[in-house]
Formats: sequence, C-alpha cells, structure tokens
Amino acid sequence: MSKSHPVCLAISGLVMAGLSFSGASAQEFRTPLAITGATVSVAPGETIEHATILLDKGRIVAAGADIAIPETAERFDATGLWAYAGFTDAATHLGIEAKGPSDDEMARLRDRERAFSEGPHTSMEKANRQDIWPHLTLFDLYKQNDDALKAHRAAGFTTALISPRAAILGGQGDLVQLGGKALRQSILAPGFTQIANFGADLEDEAALRTRQYPGSPMGAVALLRQTYYDAQWYRERQAQYAKFPTQVDRVPDDPVLEAMGALLDRRQMWIFAANTPNEIHHALDLAEEFHQRIAILGGKEAWKIAGRLAATKTGVIVSFDWKDKPELAPKVDEKAPKTQYTTNSWTPEFEKDFLEPLAVRRARIQDWEDHVNNLHTLLAAGVPVAISSRDNKDAKEFWKRAQEALDLALEPN
Repeated sequence: MSKSHPVCLAISGLVMAGLSFSGASAQEFRTPLAITGATVSVAPGETIEHATILLDKGRIVAAGADIAIPETAERFDATGLWAYAGFTDAATHLGIEAKGPSDDEMARLRDRERAFSEGPHTSMEKANRQDIWPHLTLFDLYKQNDDALKAHRAAGFTTALISPRAAILGGQGDLVQLGGKALRQSILAPGFTQIANFGADLEDEAALRTRQYPGSPMGAVALLRQTYYDAQWYRERQAQYAKFPTQVDRVPDDPVLEAMGALLDRRQMWIFAANTPNEIHHALDLAEEFHQRIAILGGKEAWKIAGRLAATKTGVIVSFDWKDKPELAPKVDEKAPKTQYTTNSWTPEFEKDFLEPLAVRRARIQDWEDHVNNLHTLLAAGVPVAISSRDNKDAKEFWKRAQEALDLALEPN
C-alpha cells in the first residue's frame, strides 16, 4: 500500500507486481532461483537495497544483501523492483458460489415434520436448521476459479481466509494459499473459524427460501442459543450412551451438532459479521455468554465503539466498502455555453443543484470521512485489525478504497 513505490513482484509469500511467480509449485523450481538486485521490504519501514531473494523447491530460504547464491541457481535480475510480503485477505468468499446447503441437504438435516393429523404441536419442531450450517467446509462448497485467483494475486494477495457465506452459523473458514494448487495442497490452517451473523441478508437467495423462524435478529439469537444448548445435550447424551448402551437410547447422528463440538471446545473462532455499534455490542455480549472467541467482520461503524473493542482485545476485519465521496456543491462546467431563460423560477441547472442546507452536506462528508478513517481510528485506539476484500466487487475497487483511506489519514505501513 505504499504510495511512493508502486512497482513490485509477486512470489509465494512475496508481492512484486508485474511478474508471475506467485504460487509456483516445487516442480517449477527444479533448481534454486535467485532474484537479485531488488529492494526488499522486510518489515514496515525497514528495507534492504540491492538484496537477493533465494528460493529452493518453491520456498523462500533466504533474503538479504549478502546471500550466498548456489552455482546451480537460476538468476533473475529484479533491479528497480520492490518486494513486499504478500498480503493476506482476512475474509473473502473467493471460490464460494453456493449460499448454503442445497434443498436436498436441508431436508436431510431436518427431522420429519409431524402432520397436523397427529395432534397439535406443543413445542418447536426439532432440528430447525435454517441458517445453521456449522458443518459446512470448503470441501463442500469451494470451486476453484483460476481467473479470480489470478486477479487476487495481481492485487497483492498471496493468502486468504476463505469461508462460506455468512449465516447464523455459516460454516468453517480455512486459511488458503492462492497459488492455484488443489485445495487440499493449498490449505494452511483448516477449519479454525466459523462465520456467523444475525441471519442471512434478505437479498440472499438462500435466506429467501423461508423468512418464517428465524425471521429477525431476535429469532436468530434464539436459534443460536438453542443450537448451543442442543450441542451440549448431544455431547452429554453420546457420553451416556457410550457408558450405558443398554439403558440409554442411541442418539441419532447429527453432523450439525457434531460440528458444534469445535465451538464448545473453543477450537474455532467466531468471525461475526456486524457493522453497526448495536450489532457489534450484541455480538460481543453473545461471545461472552457462550465463552466464545470472536473477531468482528465488516465493522463499518466499529470506530464508534473502539474503546470496548480495545478493552476486550477484539479484532476487527475491516471492510473497505463505502460509496464515492459526497460532493459539497454541484460541479459547474465553466466551458458550457450560457443559456438565457424566460423565467427565474426553474432552470435545468436548478434541477441539478442540491436542495439541502450546507450544514447537511458538510455532515454527510464528515460521516464519509469517519467511515473511510475507520481503520486508522481503530489502529490509534489499539484495536487489532486486518483487512478484507469481501464487500468489494473486485480488486480494482478494493485498492481504490484503500487509496482513499491513505489519502485521508491512514499510514502506508
């Protein structure tokens, strides 16, 4: 994100735009590769000029000014180029097209609904699975898109946390290298996050299947709480059955409640999609209730409650999603010919003018700047932060927003 050194090279774990070394496999490096003459950024504000980067079997084995280069090494002159550590996209749905389980899988996850002829329903239906899919993994949903991977690498990302789409519990996220290898070879850390929110967006096709229960944030919280209770019961009942198999009824296998074990044991972390202060406060309260590790995803207004986030050491994966800067006044084309009108009550220019008080327009611009400065404000408050391209339509838009943040207050480190 440096303003003064935009030219760089991409290599597995490094970023150098303009060259295509990212994700190279061991087979592509039959001999060591020495990239010489580059300026290498080894840490924020710390660079080494005329450095050499030595790769062997697809791995960076050394980087510095005085590196012994094997005689068998292939050399590449990178004089004039800058090398940076590859960026990690902390939240993306790259390669995830499906927005949840299929209708057939949903039918398998639910218990049979009783017919009304069997009598009135005196309690909730069992195994309600709407927006509760913690068992889903990338192996269930991921479809490799080489063009999308190439675009992500060209933007400087060499690693990404890829997760399913957000739902109340949407599925497990994996840390994945973006080199284009098979998924099994690319995963660095499997299933260490669980994406969550207060229910899928209404624009989401999966959410439109039914908006009965849970059809509101309150219903989503109730279902989430019930799922945790069910998972605890499921674990206890399995233990009882293992101890007393002739006295305790066997518990039907349930992949959803089985997957909840990782959350009960705190082996997974909530990546909770929330943007407003109320949503974030509510998510933090739920995390405390369930003794759950949590990071906020999106956090578009997280700057408003930076104090609590810093005090609880809650990380925020910041969205770079905002609209273009509002204009204080309409743009005037000085070169346009002047037109005379027979009335002063209306002109075409009047239609284009803003019919708002100046104070309102200034307040809107201030709100935009506060939004853009979200990451800067969180950093200044001591909140752990990361960045996400999840809400941007493509890498070009992501970097446009990143540059806007840099132009206002964000430091390029």
